[in-house]
Amino acid sequence: MSLLVAGALGLNKTELYNVGIAAILHDVGLCEMPHLINKPHLLPHEKKLLKEHSVYGYYLTKESGLSRDISRLILYHHKDWNGEGDSDRISKEKIPLGSRIIRVCDHYNRLLRQDKLPEYQAIEYLYGAGGLYFDTKIVKIFFNSLAVYPLGSLVRLTTGEVGVVINVRKNLGPRPIVRVYYNRVNRSLTVPRDVDLGQ
Repeated sequence: MSLLVAGALGLNKTELYNVGIAAILHDVGLCEMPHLINKPHLLPHEKKLLKEHSVYGYYLTKESGLSRDISRLILYHHKDWNGEGDSDRISKEKIPLGSRIIRVCDHYNRLLRQDKLPEYQAIEYLYGAGGLYFDTKIVKIFFNSLAVYPLGSLVRLTTGEVGVVINVRKNLGPRPIVRVYYNRVNRSLTVPRDVDLGQ
């Protein structure tokens, strides 16, 4: 996912390589604290230690001979857009672009896989937290680059109606055009109708 966003931003070959390697290794610092990874309830000092995994990852990759650029992307991959988060107090554009990309992609994955949120809630969370936790520009490019609801996906709208995604190109991202076949009580419509979620 990080490479999709980096490509959409027009990064050069070296920058793409750095983002790709950093995205794969972004949580490598957790290898230094395996006893904390699956522990259900962490003590305060353990939570604090776990937050340091990006610093551990920075030093592990730096000492292994990877470039400083890759190590820096790992160091700042949990930095909040507003300056909060791990490591030193940098914010906004001072956070490396690759770190901002990895931050959005990693958090989206976490919302789906760990927090078990449905796609639409994860999308709304990232959009809502843009400008606070995430770079809004990266969030928009992320969803414009990712087919969240691929062509042909069966979806249930918030109205309760059921339909199929028939166009993902017009609006890009998470606002496709849906052809509705069933009403909110699952009765088949006599004539299907198209709903443009971008409107």
